[in-house]
Amino acid sequence: MRELLLLQLPLHQVSALSPTGNVPLAAGGLLAPAGGGSEQLCPQERSDSLGDRALLDWICSDPVPSWVGFTLYEWNAERSSHIAGELRNRIPGLRTIGGGPEVFADNHWLLENGCFDLLVSGEGERLFRDLFPGGTPSDRLPPGTGNRGPLKPVLLEAGPGEGPPPPAMAYLSGMIPLGPGDAACIETVRGCSASCSYCAYRRSSPVPRILPAAEAIEAIRALARLDPDELVFLDPTFNSRDDLDDLLAGMSGMGPSCFGEMRGELIDPGQAHRLREAGFRQVEVGLQTMTLSAIRRTGRGGDPRRALDGCRYLREAGIAPIVDLIIGLPGDTPAGMIETAEAVVRAGLGWNTQVFVLSVLPGTTLRSSAGSLGMEYMPMPPYYAGTLDGWPPGSIAATIEAVSDVLGYELARRPRPLLFDGWEGTEEFAMDDERFRQVEPPSIRHGALRISGDSLWSGRHLLREHVERRRAVDPYCVLDLVLVPASPFPLDLVEWIRDLEKPFEYTGRVAARFGHDGLLRPSVLIGMDRRQRFDPGWIHEASDLLPVCVDIPHPDSPGVRDLLAMGAGIRILAPEVDLQRLARSMAGEPEMVFFSSSLLERLWVSSILEEDIDPGPGARAPLDNLL
Repeated sequence: MRELLLLQLPLHQVSALSPTGNVPLAAGGLLAPAGGGSEQLCPQERSDSLGDRALLDWICSDPVPSWVGFTLYEWNAERSSHIAGELRNRIPGLRTIGGGPEVFADNHWLLENGCFDLLVSGEGERLFRDLFPGGTPSDRLPPGTGNRGPLKPVLLEAGPGEGPPPPAMAYLSGMIPLGPGDAACIETVRGCSASCSYCAYRRSSPVPRILPAAEAIEAIRALARLDPDELVFLDPTFNSRDDLDDLLAGMSGMGPSCFGEMRGELIDPGQAHRLREAGFRQVEVGLQTMTLSAIRRTGRGGDPRRALDGCRYLREAGIAPIVDLIIGLPGDTPAGMIETAEAVVRAGLGWNTQVFVLSVLPGTTLRSSAGSLGMEYMPMPPYYAGTLDGWPPGSIAATIEAVSDVLGYELARRPRPLLFDGWEGTEEFAMDDERFRQVEPPSIRHGALRISGDSLWSGRHLLREHVERRRAVDPYCVLDLVLVPASPFPLDLVEWIRDLEKPFEYTGRVAARFGHDGLLRPSVLIGMDRRQRFDPGWIHEASDLLPVCVDIPHPDSPGVRDLLAMGAGIRILAPEVDLQRLARSMAGEPEMVFFSSSLLERLWVSSILEEDIDPGPGARAPLDNLL
């Protein structure tokens, strides 16, 4: 029996081909110093690709573990709980453990869901070495873990660790391999002295522990020898350390480009230049808002005007600043957030702005004081704030639209339908095809189901069967439902399909806030030979409700601009296309282009839609904000 398996489940992205960014750094950082083996860590390619059933089957295959641990973030906690509960039903005597940012004593849904034997809050490295030396369960595990039946987990408060953060042992030990184009994460600072009421970091790690510059340089140099494409610093505020100049001087010329989060107020022209020399190409700055009353009320502190100046200095030095804003902060108002967005645009920084909706996270001062603030919030992830003084009902949604108008792009990209051929998770059926009742469905984290028919409305009971069959296998995974109609259908069918999305979890709640689809994503694909059956009015009306795409032979086919004007996308059937020429001709509308070729679709997504380069003021942001 395999004693221990650790895994981290990914965020569902807007495209099946988008990288998840799901690096199990926490799990690797526990196993490596404890002397565990890489076989005790779920490979990223499995966690990123397998559906719920396939993941369960793999975990339950020989050797069967006796303990399974999950890293819990708000985007994966519900799915992780589902997997943990199913594992406890399948494997007699199995015990489950959860840790990560979701684990706090005030996260009631997590503590009460009955899926975990043990939950650990705080920094777990030292505790993990005590409980699982060599990756093997010890006799120090708390009594009561492993009781069967309805479960109230044992909650351990690990608290902050001791000493500075360790170097990136997960990579240096080979626990997490680095492939071509991969980024490597490193901490040189752990803990934060800031008092931001919306952040739980201070509560779990209130005292910064800093790796001295000389030791940090050695750790960075060791990681650089592994030839990562980028070094990502996980420090809460990279540029707040006293020996920053020494660190930057030692990093100069090492090779990899660098990314980190920094305090904008601390950046002057000289520091911006030194950051560039050290390899920084992007820097994230948490501006949050320009409204001073909100800055004070949330404990954020600082001067947002000086933070904007710091962003300008970064850009002048050749570093792309990513500006973070938060809608819904106590002390702010819709007008204040719109004025903030306008100030960001005036500063020439609107092209690369991340806008978040305030989440009342477990473990934060904001959550503990929500009652006194008269604040309502979602009890489940993503814990979005609702009613609050200054933010009457409906005002957050209206502010999202207004800020989007100011910045000139949608704050969250609409999910991209899975329309290319050859995806292993795609099934295709005609409406009257009864084979689907006997076919075992694939289990994949992002799947697709194409249904064609003469009357999709009259056959909607079969649509329900198709959807429920797939969702029963992978209830917490994405399913693209691609309707391939022979003729127009009543558009009431769209909302009828959306009502089938169950469970409604993190992905759906986030998407709904921005008017998008969550786990169940309907779309329409109109074949080239049937386009004449669909009048422009129907296509335009349908495109307001869901993605509609029309097949065309090649990019220069007649009528492309007419289709785009109706709100429809185009799916290009040609096997070879000049993508750069196409991108220039589709400037401002690249997300409306699809391909039947999986290779062309992959190249378009990676090189056009997700190209992370400063396009200059006024261009569309390439980031998958929020989703």
